[in-house]
Amino acid sequence: MNPLAGFLTRRTLLADRFLYATPASLGLEAAEVTFWNVAGIELHGWIIAGRKPGTVVFCPGNSGNASSHLHYARLVWRAGYSVLSFDYQGCGRSAGKPDLRSLVSDVDAACQFAAFHAPGPIALFGISLGAGA
Repeated sequence: MNPLAGFLTRRTLLADRFLYATPASLGLEAAEVTFWNVAGIELHGWIIAGRKPGTVVFCPGNSGNASSHLHYARLVWRAGYSVLSFDYQGCGRSAGKPDLRSLVSDVDAACQFAAFHAPGPIALFGISLGAGA
């Protein structure tokens, strides 16, 4: 294991486990979902069903989680698309420890989950750290 990677994770990734809001608190009907990344870590998310085919996988930014970025999910839903908003490993309600090295595999797991459970094309939307992931 590269010790520099652990150091960068502790200094860079500001994981947040606080529950800021729920889809219901914003008037959105959502299904809670769980899925697993390639390392077998359970990830948590919400699917908000839209009326058009297609799902946007929303990737949250640093020092936040899916619950702190629900307003972005609501914007996508208002455009008519389904949204899968999820927490990275060690963030929000997902299991594990935060690790920069797992971000891409977490996004990949979310995309695979969305592709299997939602009809239509899959798109990615992220802010801050989520845009890079």
